[in-house]
Amino acid sequence: MNTKLLTIFIFLLFSGTALCQFSIEFQAGLNHATCKFQEHAINSDHVQRGYFVGFSPRYKINEKFDFVGNFQFSQKGFWYAKNDETLDMQHRYSYIDLIPEIEYSLFKFLKIGAGINVAHIIKTETKRPNENWQDSGIFLIKKADLGWTSKIVGTYENFSCFIRYNSGLTNISHFRLSNFHRKNRNLQIGMGYTIEFNKLFPN
Repeated sequence: MNTKLLTIFIFLLFSGTALCQFSIEFQAGLNHATCKFQEHAINSDHVQRGYFVGFSPRYKINEKFDFVGNFQFSQKGFWYAKNDETLDMQHRYSYIDLIPEIEYSLFKFLKIGAGINVAHIIKTETKRPNENWQDSGIFLIKKADLGWTSKIVGTYENFSCFIRYNSGLTNISHFRLSNFHRKNRNLQIGMGYTIEFNKLFPN
């Protein structure tokens, strides 16, 4: 019995120490999205605006480096805007994003980071001028997208503000639209609030 109690005590001690290295940040902000087209004469000449919300578990590796796993609902897409209203159309793609990143602390209040973006599309919509958003059929866009991210983060106490740029690496067009080779581009401007476990579970 004493051995079991000692084992439980050691497990809780080390679990508590590890838990103190973790925090979680809740984030929200605006997306400024477009698509880079190749092999076709289409130009995405207007930014498609959307929003994102999510949370980010964080593990403090050491004084300078953090590992961050971001989970988001994120609206991307592009806006093909022309004077001819028959051609003017907004495209909105709703994704669930997983963005693992490494952050490096330049100063106490300033960090930079880089990582990858793995996305799964859940909805596609289109909108013409003076009309409502319409479901455009998810089969037109590939379900998965992969890209790289870079960001800069400013912090003050438990609050943060950040700018993240996401550059897609894969062609998101379905094979039926192989002539419309396109990749996601997205600039995020957001804010966050962090809950630190070391303050919830002090040693």
